[in-house]
Amino acid sequence: MNRALGNGPDDQVDAEATFRDLGMDSLGAEELRDRLTTGAGVEIELADVLNYPTVVDLTERVLEKLAARAEEGTLDEIVGTARSGNEIPESGTGPVDPAPENADESDGSLASFYIRAIRTGRINVALRLARAASETRDTFDQDDPRDLAELRKVGAGAGGPTIVGLTPPIFPNLDLPYSYLHTGLDPASDVWSLWSPGFAGEAPLPADRAALMRMLAKPLRRELAGTPLIIAGYSSGGWLAHDLAAHLEQTGVPVTALLLLDSYLPEEEMDQTETRSEFMREQIRRRDLMGMSLDRPDRTVTTSGQIAAMGGYSRIFSGWRPGPLEAPILHLLASEVVAGMPTSSEDHPFPAELAHRVRRLPGDHFTILSQHADLISANLHDWLTEVQPA
Repeated sequence: MNRALGNGPDDQVDAEATFRDLGMDSLGAEELRDRLTTGAGVEIELADVLNYPTVVDLTERVLEKLAARAEEGTLDEIVGTARSGNEIPESGTGPVDPAPENADESDGSLASFYIRAIRTGRINVALRLARAASETRDTFDQDDPRDLAELRKVGAGAGGPTIVGLTPPIFPNLDLPYSYLHTGLDPASDVWSLWSPGFAGEAPLPADRAALMRMLAKPLRRELAGTPLIIAGYSSGGWLAHDLAAHLEQTGVPVTALLLLDSYLPEEEMDQTETRSEFMREQIRRRDLMGMSLDRPDRTVTTSGQIAAMGGYSRIFSGWRPGPLEAPILHLLASEVVAGMPTSSEDHPFPAELAHRVRRLPGDHFTILSQHADLISANLHDWLTEVQPA
C-alpha cells in the first residue's frame, strides 16, 4: 500500500481516507491492484480499487473474493497458491475476462450474442447486432429541452489549459483514459470528461449527430462559459470531439485546439483480419470496467444496454468524415494496435492532412494513455507552445 502511494514502508495510512485523498494516482492504483492480486491469490480488478476507495472498503472487497474462492476449494489451498506464486492470473493494463452480471454467453441476451460473435471473429455480425438493438431505444432530437450529457471534473489544474475529453461511445463506456491523461500533465490542467447520453440506464439515444452535438454543448455553455477549451477525443471519442469542436466554432464558441489520441474513422464494415478480431476481443475483456468512473460507481448500466447505445452511435456516425477546423489539431497515435501487432495501412486513421501534427508514441491502443501519459503531456505542451506562442 505505501509503495503504491509513494510513501515509505513505515508511514501510517488513514484506513478510512480515500486513495485519491492519500495522493494515489492511476499508476499507483494499477500497482496496488497488481500487488493485491499476487498477494491474495484472487484477481483484483482496477475497478475494485476505484470502486472501493479506502483501505477498509478494499479490504472487505478482497475478503469477499477470498470467500467466493473458498466455496470452490479450501482457504488453505487459496493462500498456498498465493504464497507459491503459482496459477496467479496475469495482470495487464486492464481487467482479465470474468463474466459480469448480464454478460453470460449462454443467457440469450444481446450481450451474450455480441460477445460470442466477437470471440469467434465475426465482428461485422456483432456490429449489426448492436445497431439493430439501438433502433429499439427511445431517441431525442435537437429541440429536446433536457440536459442529458454529463460533465464531470476528472482532475484539478495548476496553470495548464482546460481540457474536455469526450468519452468514447463504446462498450464499456468510461472516462478512465482522461484520468490517465491528467496524471501526466505538467503543468496540471483542469480535465473534464463529457459523457454522451444513452449509456446509463435506458436514457434516450441521439436521433442524429446534430441532436447529439447540441446536447453535448449544453453543459459546456453552462459550466465553462468563457473558458478557453482544448477538446480531446480518445479512440472513437475522437469522432465526437471533432464534431463538437466544429459545432462550437459554428455557434461562436472559440476552441483552442483539438487533441486526438489514437483516433480512427468509423468503419461501415470491418475486415475480418486477425488484428481487428484481437482488438475487439481485447475490448470485451475490459467489460468489467463497465460504467465505472473515478468517484461515481453508482451509474446504472447493463452490458446489453451499453452495447445497444454503442450501436446507435455507430449508426449515426456511419459514413462520417471530418472536415477542417479553425482550431489546430494534434493527433498522437499508438505504434501498435494491440500488444505485438503494429498498425497497418489497412486501418482507417484520421486524415493526416487535417492535423497540424501527427506523431506516433510507444504503446498500443490500450496502453498509450495508461503507460505513456508523460509523453502525451510533453508532446501537447511543446505543440501548444509552437501553435500558440506567448
